[in-house]
Amino acid sequence: KIRVLEAEREKNVYRLTEKDKEIQRLRDQLKAKHSTTALLEQLEEKTKEVERREQLLKSLSEETDVLKKQLSATTARLAELEGKANTLHLSQALEKNQQWLVYDQQREVYVKGLLAKIFELEQKVETAPQTLPQQTKKTESEGYLQEEKQKYYNHLLANAKKDLEVERQTITQLNFELSEFRRKYEETQKEVQDLNQLLCSQRKADVQFLYTSLLKQEEEQTRVALLEQQMQACTLDFENEKLDRQNMQHQLHVILKELRKARNQITQLESLKQIREFAFTEPLVTFQKETENRGKVASPKSPTAALNESLVECPKCNIQYPATEHRDLLVHVEYCSKFSKVLNTGLLL
Repeated sequence: KIRVLEAEREKNVYRLTEKDKEIQRLRDQLKAKHSTTALLEQLEEKTKEVERREQLLKSLSEETDVLKKQLSATTARLAELEGKANTLHLSQALEKNQQWLVYDQQREVYVKGLLAKIFELEQKVETAPQTLPQQTKKTESEGYLQEEKQKYYNHLLANAKKDLEVERQTITQLNFELSEFRRKYEETQKEVQDLNQLLCSQRKADVQFLYTSLLKQEEEQTRVALLEQQMQACTLDFENEKLDRQNMQHQLHVILKELRKARNQITQLESLKQIREFAFTEPLVTFQKETENRGKVASPKSPTAALNESLVECPKCNIQYPATEHRDLLVHVEYCSKFSKVLNTGLLL
């Protein structure tokens, strides 16, 4: 039993050494886990960066919506102006064209009539000098009439020439007005073309800007998603490290508790060893003395020899006593029972 106690003591000492090593290892791991603070700071920085990017994304979305509304309003306004301009120019052109057609028809009829009248008057003027001498030969009274006719014809011819000149001036003026109208129409058409080109370029620029804005928005959304994933991963790592730290602290607590228990057991075992050495030494001396005394008992032929031959033993340690020494056996059994109780209590602890 002493060897068992010594072996158990050595085993507890070895376990104590191993527990000390494990405690030191856990302390080193706890020191290494202090980097959790740096991870928390990185997590806070990433969270702030995500918030900034969300604000930037929100402002970009609002700006994109405003630009879309402005583009829609500008496009509608340009389409309205273009429609009004086309309608106005078309109506004006149709009206002027109709007026010119009517005027050309009237002018053609008037010019034809005027030319016919002029031609008739010229023929009359050409034939008047030939018929005038013949008529003067006939009667003198007809001379005065011919003179009046000549004056009348000359007056008609002058009026016709005057009307012809006026018509020519009118035609010149109308041709000039027609040229001006054509020039204005061409300028208006050129202005409409310029507006169409400006509208197309503005639409292309707006579409390009919207496309660029959408690309930037998609990039920002992708970066925000990546940052959120990184933040979730950091949060998960932090939670795992927190759980690991709690587990290590629990293990450290258990190890320290076991260490205290092992130390207490070693202390109790050492004290029990001393008590047991003392207890086994004293009965051994007593037993040796009793054995010597039994050797010196009366001869076998005495009446007590048969009683000494019947031996009784302790139920705890199996030490034998003669039947005549039953009182000593009772004292020994009582002492051995108390010692066994103390030993069992120490082992249980």
